[in-house]
Amino acid sequence: MELPEILVGQSLNVELSLACLTAGGHLLLEGQPGVGKTTLAKGLAGLYSGRMTRIQMTSDLLPSDLLGYYRPRPGSMDLELKRGPIFTEVLLADELNRAPPKTQSALLEAMAEGQVTLDGQTLLLPRPFFVVATQNPLDSHGVFPLAESELDRFLMRLEIGLPDLAQETGLWLHSPFGELGKTVASRGRWEDLRVLQANVQNIAVEKSVFDYGQKIIVALRSDSEIRNTVSVRGAQHLFLGARSLAQVRGRAFVIPKDLQDIAGPVLSHRIQLRVEGLSLAENRSFVDRKISQISPPT
Repeated sequence: MELPEILVGQSLNVELSLACLTAGGHLLLEGQPGVGKTTLAKGLAGLYSGRMTRIQMTSDLLPSDLLGYYRPRPGSMDLELKRGPIFTEVLLADELNRAPPKTQSALLEAMAEGQVTLDGQTLLLPRPFFVVATQNPLDSHGVFPLAESELDRFLMRLEIGLPDLAQETGLWLHSPFGELGKTVASRGRWEDLRVLQANVQNIAVEKSVFDYGQKIIVALRSDSEIRNTVSVRGAQHLFLGARSLAQVRGRAFVIPKDLQDIAGPVLSHRIQLRVEGLSLAENRSFVDRKISQISPPT
């Protein structure tokens, strides 16, 4: 599987994002405006010719603005469904934590079950369905922090930073409104993702590698600095993400490096440290430090 250069200087994040997509998970992105979060979402959708819808989250956004609503059919007493932007293949929820909690929670069923409920009726979303959400730093004005249950629905959280100066200066004369620079020579169909997602379960995890992943989970669960630790879903997502990343990297088996690269993005948003006010970036540093203390199998 070949990866396009979707973001300059972000090759690992591109790999991890594609692993999230092919694992059937959802992706949470952080970073200052203008570093390429929307470009990454568009690039992932474009890999498989998926339809992408972007919605700007605001403090007055209602659940019906996201899900849709029933309205009278013209010239009739019947009602018809006006579908909201969530009925797409790739949903980019920009600045998710600017939306009020009631609107944020409207995403939960969609992310977990691939469906929404309107007026008691269950409506299926396209399969596969992929959410890419961005969020502002928690000290920003007008922010509603995401609930733990919502954070747990994201398979990965990634921080998109600036490329190094040499790479960045090559972009300075490019129009920020132009087309995505590099495209894929032959794009797959969105339906092809189902095959890749199903194949993830066939990626082998040798016992010593499984034991290494287990040590990571146990180390985090037993650390006295952590108040809320990794859930069962978090442990499942660690191995799911590692298998998917191995597939993205062209292997039929997981190696320790896959677990090392995936652990921070999968686990850092699922733990809460006892020290108040720490950012998710500091959680990520904590997870990385714990992993560095565990010897991988040779």
